[in-house]
Amino acid sequence: MNFSGRGEYNHAIEHYSRGLQLDPTNPFLPANRAMALIKQKKFAAAEVDATTAISLDPMYIKAYMRRASALVGLSKLEEARTDYQRILNLDPQNKLAKAELEKTEKELMRSVSRHAEVKSFRQESGIVIPLHKSSDCRSKKSLRRIAIEEVGIENISYGGAGVTGTFKQNKSMQRMTENDNQMFQNFVSESVSPSKATAPKAPKKQGDVESKQRYAPSDAEKGHSSSIVSLPMDATFSASLQDISGKCVPQTSFQFQSDYKVLKQNKEAFFHYFKRISPSTLPALFGEMIDSATLVNILDVFNEFYIPAGENFEEYLVSLTKVKRFEMTALFFTKKEKQVVSNLMAHLRQTSLSNEKDINNLANRYGV
Repeated sequence: MNFSGRGEYNHAIEHYSRGLQLDPTNPFLPANRAMALIKQKKFAAAEVDATTAISLDPMYIKAYMRRASALVGLSKLEEARTDYQRILNLDPQNKLAKAELEKTEKELMRSVSRHAEVKSFRQESGIVIPLHKSSDCRSKKSLRRIAIEEVGIENISYGGAGVTGTFKQNKSMQRMTENDNQMFQNFVSESVSPSKATAPKAPKKQGDVESKQRYAPSDAEKGHSSSIVSLPMDATFSASLQDISGKCVPQTSFQFQSDYKVLKQNKEAFFHYFKRISPSTLPALFGEMIDSATLVNILDVFNEFYIPAGENFEEYLVSLTKVKRFEMTALFFTKKEKQVVSNLMAHLRQTSLSNEKDINNLANRYGV
């Protein structure tokens, strides 16, 4: 949703804060609050919220993106670059992360150049060479020798209060960062490893061409398999359909998410996959919340494939509104995404048997 004033950002932040009190383990709430804080240029608070979202879901790409934006706002370019690289590890095709990473690296190079130009002294073998001044510019006071002693941060104090606590806090933040890195690597390895598994070959039948053989899992295997479809990135649509035809309709959120991670890059394949799902099962299939990227992709499929094919998608639209926290997801539709919803509603007004009032109520649920 597009906000036009500071008051609306404050309103959103207040609602997300209330939501966190009721559901503190939901990663979408701190991530969305971080976005509102970034709009208000409260980058430090946004970084904390985005880090909280990542700790709840280390695979949540938008949380990394928002933390990176906050870090850029805080001029922590090295840390921002690390987050953009993590996003590309999770989603190598993410165009926004690629562009932001390139901008951040250029800014880092400019920062190094500016730092080199601003230096007013040079160091050689640990010796600081003083600037040469003419005699009339030099101080008239007599020189005196001062003993210099190096001290650690634990001995520094401000207003009589030591900063040992700050030192300990930095150590804690370092440990949190190390744990975050380790958790990230574990989740990446776990998410990648299943796709590397090779499906067993089907028994060879007489007269069959080996290149056309496909493996069909048994009913027992379907009951406990992860239902991940292994599609090559350059596969043709016909090959995609063959993979889809061997899949059962997803019964759990895990099954759907596993299939969606592969099929989301091919909307036509996803169209044939999604239309086999009963609309009434969507609330249970998405569980606690539907991610905004997933919802937008589904709406695009309705617009680009369901309408030309003459397929009915009204029941799906209604059922999606019954997913928990749907209104919160629809709240942040962009202008372009709202236009897609408007196109769908305009089509329903021409073809649906529902009355105008029901369609208008449905449009309101989607924020258009």
